[in-house]
Amino acid sequence: MTYVFPPAPIPSVPIKGSRQFFAVNRIYCVGQNYGDHVREMGGDPKASPPVFFSKPANSIVTENQNVNYALATDNLHYEVELVVAGGTRSEIGVTVNQDNTIRSVTRNRLVAHM
Repeated sequence: MTYVFPPAPIPSVPIKGSRQFFAVNRIYCVGQNYGDHVREMGGDPKASPPVFFSKPANSIVTENQNVNYALATDNLHYEVELVVAGGTRSEIGVTVNQDNTIRSVTRNRLVAHM
C-alpha cells in the first residue's frame, strides 16, 4: 500500500515498569460532573447534566513534552483526571492524567484540550 502522505505514528502511552505501550484509539470525556465545577462554569448543578465530549487520540502529550496551546490564552487551567483504559478483550486499566482547559475562551461552556 502506498500513501500520498506518510501516516502519523499511532498515539500511545508508555506503561510504567514495562517496555510495552498502550495504543490510544479514542478518548471519551465527561465534564462538569460535580457540583463545584458546574457552579465554577456558571451553571446550576441541579439543572445542568454532565457534558460528554471526545478528544483526538493525537492530543496526548507524553515524556515531558511541551503542551501546545493558543498564544492568546490567558487562563489555562489544569486538573488531575482519572483515566479508565479498555482493551478489546475486556481488559481494563486505570491511571491518572493531567488535563488542560483553556478557560479564557470557554467562559460558559467546556472545551477541553489534552
